Amino acid sequence: MSGRGYNIQKCKTVWELAFGLTSDKFQITTVSNVIEIYTKNEGLSLVYSLSGLSPFAEGGRRQCYIHPEYDERCIKVRRPDRPLEYLRSRRNFPKSIMPLATFDDSRKEYRTMKELDSKLGNFLYKHVNHCYGFEETDLGAGLVCELITDADGQISSSLRNHIEHFGYDNACQAIVDDFSQFWLEVAIPYRGNFRLENLVVQKDRNGEPWRLVVIDDIGYSSSVPAWLLPRRHFMRKAEMKVDVLYQRIQALVSELV
Repeated sequence: MSGRGYNIQKCKTVWELAFGLTSDKFQITTVSNVIEIYTKNEGLSLVYSLSGLSPFAEGGRRQCYIHPEYDERCIKVRRPDRPLEYLRSRRNFPKSIMPLATFDDSRKEYRTMKELDSKLGNFLYKHVNHCYGFEETDLGAGLVCELITDADGQISSSLRNHIEHFGYDNACQAIVDDFSQFWLEVAIPYRGNFRLENLVVQKDRNGEPWRLVVIDDIGYSSSVPAWLLPRRHFMRKAEMKVDVLYQRIQALVSELV
């Protein structure tokens, strides 16, 4: 028995293994876009099925799906071929012996976003998409985030895609400059340098770019606890990342000439 995009037997197997439940202890049904799992001990739980859907984006570690119930949200889940054990095995000592949780991008992203939200409030979301926490899926725990879309409802394209198709015109330069000033002001922790694929150009009703939003890799890259690092450390990092952003944009523009 299966609903649209749902594998009921797979979910039963997952729950049996995860919680040691036998089939007489819980029931699984599908309602709309949700798998409902009812257990005698825990009551009703909702599990979103993504295995029958296609991700609209995929990175080196995670896949992104449009939320089955909320069109304005997306769910990030770990790629099946990138388990935490694999990620740790690719690192050199001493990171190769660190706890597996160290390599969980979604947990780190959510933890950092909660901290930033408490400090910056709504100002944070001027150029960063919202993060709503975790929900269960048949592909594992998924981080639910705001899905950035244009005024016409289409998913906003990446900065790379926008420049490749429309060039680096004055409107695009303006939103990049605005984003850069914001980043230098707040010095948000970010893992690595900005990738043009992880910055999206949101367009207004006239199809013109009106803001640039970062949608991935928020978090601390250093293994040193953040509270031990002075603010000037993050300010210096922010300056370096903004410089690299402009360099990468110019490199792309040069390739297109």
